[in-house]
Amino acid sequence: MVNQHDRAAESTADHEGALERLDAAEFRNHVATQHWARYEWAAGFLPAKRVLDCACGVGYGSNLLRRRGAAFVLGLDVSEEAVVEARRRYPDAAIEYRVGDARELDPAVVGQFDLIVSLETLEHMTEPQRALDAFARVLAPGGVLALSLPNEKYLGVQSPFHAWVADFDEVRRWLSQRFAHSAVFGEAHVVGTIVWPDSALHDRPDADVLHAAGLRLIDETAPTSCPGFLFACSQSPLRTPPGAGSVLLGGFTYVRELEELNRKLWDESGRVWNDMRKSITNFEAEIARLMRTDAELHKMLEEKDVRIRELDAQVNAILSDARESSSNYQIEIQRLQAEQATLGSGFDDRGRRVEELEQHAQKLWEELQRSTANYQAEIAELLRTRTAVVDGFEERGRRVLELEKHAEELRAEIQRLCGGSSKRRADVH
Repeated sequence: MVNQHDRAAESTADHEGALERLDAAEFRNHVATQHWARYEWAAGFLPAKRVLDCACGVGYGSNLLRRRGAAFVLGLDVSEEAVVEARRRYPDAAIEYRVGDARELDPAVVGQFDLIVSLETLEHMTEPQRALDAFARVLAPGGVLALSLPNEKYLGVQSPFHAWVADFDEVRRWLSQRFAHSAVFGEAHVVGTIVWPDSALHDRPDADVLHAAGLRLIDETAPTSCPGFLFACSQSPLRTPPGAGSVLLGGFTYVRELEELNRKLWDESGRVWNDMRKSITNFEAEIARLMRTDAELHKMLEEKDVRIRELDAQVNAILSDARESSSNYQIEIQRLQAEQATLGSGFDDRGRRVEELEQHAQKLWEELQRSTANYQAEIAELLRTRTAVVDGFEERGRRVLELEKHAEELRAEIQRLCGGSSKRRADVH
């Protein structure tokens, strides 16, 4: 159900510069009745020669005040767009629409007014007391300020368009500091029944006739328990105007529409809630699956890390064996060279054999270096790709098997070479 503060009366700028605007003449709902009722109440202080409608919006209130007895109305609004629209919708030679800020009102520029109407305006201003000072400056002797503010503490909600939340006692104190006399009026959202003449049963009743209809109240409420505060202020004693209101004659149909809207919203909220519950269940299942997958991946990473360390150890052992074998070959070559030098040219065959051993040893050493470089590159590649184990675990497993097989082959080759070297030394001797 729409709250009265979901739409503002008139066009007023909030502390962020945004606008909220309503033409009550275009709506047939409880929000429109609130705005019409406030202007009807303010019109109770007419007739007046000069009237200021502060935050006039698109001008429907200025037009009402003019029809109720104002000789001249100045409609003031901070929005140029609203002023242009007011001139278009409610043109009148006795109404002037002007762009301006209420806090900057200067009697030397705009003159003084017998009635100032400021409805649902101050709550949009970051400096509301400056506006009250300005109203006091331009209020003519004996003139009246008709002011309204939303009671958001009672409503339990604050409009995002409002710069502050009105407090009843605080606002009364502000007004008493600037005006000698003030009166408080209550604004109530009512449920009731109205009767009008039979001749109007099939026509829309004339609002100018019904505004004088008598009403009976069957309960009561305190001003602080009303959804809005209304104040009348003056430097002179105030006359109390009769109560004013605005009713929606099709209220029963309107209530049914609201009930149907509420039912649809309830059904939709139930559907959304069920969808949310399903989504939450799916999210929880997906999170559980991801957590299981994460645990499995961590376990696989740990196993691969262990295997990589084992391969590192094997390669280091092979390199160590290769270095030792190479060193032994060098020692053997040096010994044979020494023997060759001692025995002289008679041992040419032995010299050639030594040369062959040197070449073979050199080839073996180069092969060992290449194998070592390949192993190191493979290990580096394994380390770089660890973070992508989800997509590469099977390939890495196969590669580990190949490395193990190759390592075994290399050991066999080294053993074979070492055995061959021993045989050659025996042959030389």
